[in-house]
Amino acid sequence: MIFRQLFDSASGTYSYLLASRRGGEALIIDPVLEKVERYLQLVNELDL
Repeated sequence: MIFRQLFDSASGTYSYLLASRRGGEALIIDPVLEKVERYLQLVNELDL
């Protein structure tokens, strides 16, 4: 299982990325719209 906790200091929001394995699908819980590019970068880095 892949788990990442992501913090956005501007909004004070914690977001979470979950995936069962590399090469699989991922889920982002409580995303911050302004951080979409960062999420996409992380998804690519983790091969999700």
